[in-house]
Amino acid sequence: MDCSFELDLASMILRVTITGTLTDAELNECYETTRQYASRTNPRSAVLDLTHVTKVELATETLERIAESPPILQDPALRIIVADSDYLYGLARMFQTLGEKTRQALHVVRTLDNAYALVGVKSPQFEPLSADLDYSA
Repeated sequence: MDCSFELDLASMILRVTITGTLTDAELNECYETTRQYASRTNPRSAVLDLTHVTKVELATETLERIAESPPILQDPALRIIVADSDYLYGLARMFQTLGEKTRQALHVVRTLDNAYALVGVKSPQFEPLSADLDYSA
């Protein structure tokens, strides 16, 4: 699995894209790295793009643990999971249900266009984030 991080500076959308096989260990690592980038960039919304995931090896317990943990972004910041396959969409909806007490502004959609419409942006201009740069304002 590869986890990449990009930011649209104009709208302050953090996009996290997961590619390849999604496993428990890699999801945990990606989640913690996302937390670090979010604290450095203070985005107004975040999009998790799962449209490039080719295989899933996740335990339900991993989703439950993350759903019960404090969210990376606090409401009212929009958090959107993009899952185009039926299986990933179902997992994302399960995560949404498990975390509904602390993640009321979490949405699950099928396409990136749907995600960008939710945040009110037509053509975001994402730039890769670098671990060695300071993005705080």
